[in-house]
Amino acid sequence: IPPIQERPETPERLFIMADEKFIPLQREIRSDEDPDILIDGEVSSFKSHTKAMTKIAVVFEGREQLVRKNGESCNRWVLVNKHVFTYPDDTKHFWQDVYADLNKMYDLEKVKNIYVMGDGATWIKAGTQELQSQYCTAKYAADRFHCEKAIHKLTKNEDIRKLLSNYANKGMKNDFMKLAESVKEESALSGDSFDKTVNYVSNQINGLKVMNQEVKIGCSMEQAIQHILASTFTSVPKAYSRQNLHTYVSARTAQQ
Repeated sequence: IPPIQERPETPERLFIMADEKFIPLQREIRSDEDPDILIDGEVSSFKSHTKAMTKIAVVFEGREQLVRKNGESCNRWVLVNKHVFTYPDDTKHFWQDVYADLNKMYDLEKVKNIYVMGDGATWIKAGTQELQSQYCTAKYAADRFHCEKAIHKLTKNEDIRKLLSNYANKGMKNDFMKLAESVKEESALSGDSFDKTVNYVSNQINGLKVMNQEVKIGCSMEQAIQHILASTFTSVPKAYSRQNLHTYVSARTAQQ
């Protein structure tokens, strides 16, 4: 990967979208004694396939609307000064590595707010603790796409879906929980699945509040991970040796 270049200006706000992709590996035998394969959630297994968790962060300073050649604005937006970070050979220290590279790009003493956006995974939320400093506050902002997808599973009634979504986005947790409980018996989900889905959305409500009131611009991480990793490494059946995967992911990161 090319060396990090220091940017001439440092913004007061940085946005970080984060997610992970599980990429199939070749010729690896699962072993209870192999900590690299089974511990810390760094590698997942499905059936006979061993998969490596590849974490990715997309850092940007904001977004701007594209303008057509005739000077008219269009409905497309682009991320300002986007930069892609992956560390396939060291996922355990992901956020420390992100912070170190951000420190090379910016004067972090001038950054006042960092927003970490994602689907609510524990390791993503942990990024706020790693990136916060005496100069800067770091907050988690929930990706609305995943919350809407979860709400969609709870009921087939479109009016109730809209109301649940409205409660969640406005931070009205008690109202959300009461309404969700009222549709539990008619839900297509089993009792345990229903409760887990409701708890997922409930745990995202504070993050939704940050997204809607502070970030506002939304999170396009699903598109980013599809374009950067999924389309290249998992769109068709194939697998990689661990050593080669690190090389390929690093090359793809540099290209992006």
